[in-house]
Amino acid sequence: MTDLLGYTATILVNISLLPQVIKCWKTSQTSDLSKWWIVQFNIGLVMWLVYGIAIRNNPLIYGTSFELVLSLFVLVAKLKFK
Repeated sequence: MTDLLGYTATILVNISLLPQVIKCWKTSQTSDLSKWWIVQFNIGLVMWLVYGIAIRNNPLIYGTSFELVLSLFVLVAKLKFK
């Protein structure tokens, strides 16, 4: 039951980031996003991923990994579409 809760939370959080990723790539507009927020967010995700690996929590590992990929796309878009 705990893993189901973790996977459900992971899916919801990842889905919430998808519209931002899609908007960044479709419009090439990232001026309303703070570069430092994106960097801090990515650092936080890396830390969550390390934590998930340390405690061997698959929902946390899988969810954070996918979210990190999405967030890195946003960071790349921010740097590319200055």
